[in-house]
Amino acid sequence: MTELEDLVRQRVQESLRVKERLLQRDQVKVIAEIAKVLVEAYRKGKKVILFGNGGSAADAQHIAAELGGKYYLDRDPLPAITLTVNTSLLTALSNDYSFDTVFARQLEALGQEGDVTIGITTSGNSENVIQALKVAKEKGLITVGFTGRDGGRLKDVVDYCLHIPSDDTPRIQEGHITVGHIICEIVERELFDADAKQENKKHKAVFLDRDGVINKKAPEGDYIKSWDEFKFLSDVDVAIRRLNEKGFLVVVVSNQRGIARGVMTEDDLKEIHTRMKYELCKGGTIIDAIYYCPHDVDAHCGCRKPNPGLLFRAAKEHDIDLERSWMIGDSKSDIEAGKRARCKAILLANPDPVRSGVEREFIAKSLAEAVNWILTV
Repeated sequence: MTELEDLVRQRVQESLRVKERLLQRDQVKVIAEIAKVLVEAYRKGKKVILFGNGGSAADAQHIAAELGGKYYLDRDPLPAITLTVNTSLLTALSNDYSFDTVFARQLEALGQEGDVTIGITTSGNSENVIQALKVAKEKGLITVGFTGRDGGRLKDVVDYCLHIPSDDTPRIQEGHITVGHIICEIVERELFDADAKQENKKHKAVFLDRDGVINKKAPEGDYIKSWDEFKFLSDVDVAIRRLNEKGFLVVVVSNQRGIARGVMTEDDLKEIHTRMKYELCKGGTIIDAIYYCPHDVDAHCGCRKPNPGLLFRAAKEHDIDLERSWMIGDSKSDIEAGKRARCKAILLANPDPVRSGVEREFIAKSLAEAVNWILTV
C-alpha cells in the first residue's frame, strides 16, 4: 500500500470513528429534538435561518438548499434562508460596523418570533455567530447551534446544541453535513410523507447473541477474556451491514458469566466490545448498542438469558417495537429470551433432534443466512 493510500484509509477511518460517536444516546436525542423543532416551526408557518463562516457558510447553504428545494420527496418548498449570500450587505456591514455584526444585524431585520435559527461554528467561539444567536434569542427565535469539540461558548447561548465529538475541523464539518441531511430527511418525512406518518414510529431491531453468532466461541467452560482471543465468524460484517442498510437497529445481548466468576473484569469486556465495534465500523458496519449480564447462573437476576431483561432494557432506551424485532442466537436460552420479549427468533445451528425442538421461526447455519431470511420473509 502506498503512502497516499495509507493517508486515504486513515482519514476515512477517522471520519467513521467520529460518526460512530454520534450514535451515543445523548447525541441521537439532540439530533431528533432539533428535527422536531424544525417540523413544529414549519407547521406554524415559520422559517429557518442559517449562517456560519467559511466551510460552515457552505454547510448552511447546503442545508437551506435541501429544505427549500427537496431532499428525497417531490414536495412543496420550505422557507429556509442563509445570511451568507448577499455579498453587498455582508461587505457593507463589515465596513460600516464590524464583521462581528454581519449576522446579528440581518437577524434584527429578518427574524420573527417562532422562527428557528441555526448558527454553525466548528470551534463554538465565532463571535459573529454568537452575537447573532443572542439577538435571535432576544427576539424570541428558537436557537440551535452546530459546533464541535466541547461546544465552546456557543453551548451556553443556544436552546439546542449539537457538538460533533472531535477536535479536527474537517471531521467536525463532515459530521455537521451528515446531521444536516438526517434532519432534512426527518422534516420532509414528517411534513410530506403520508405513508411514513402512518408507520409505527418505533424502531425495529435485530438482537444478536455474541459468542457463536458474531465471534467464535471459547472452548466449553472457558470465556473470551481479551481481544486477542476474539475471532470474528465469516461474513458477520456483511450480514450486519445489510441490517443497517434496511433500517434495523442492531443490538448485542450477551450473558457474560466470566465477570461473576472472576476470570475477567467489566473493563476487560468493555475493551473487547470497543474493539469489536471499531473493527466493524472501519468497514461501515454499525452495532447500535451492547447489553450484557455480568451475573452468575444462581443470581436470580432478570437480565441473564433466558430472562428477557436485556431486551426490555434496550427496547425502553432505544424505543424499539419488540413485536417487529428479531432475536438471533445459538442456544435455547437465546431463543427463549427473544420469545419472552415477544420477538421472532432464529436459531443458529445445523438442525438436529435436540435443537430442532426449540420454538423458533427458522434454523440457520450462519448469521448471513439468518439475515437473508429476515430480509426476505
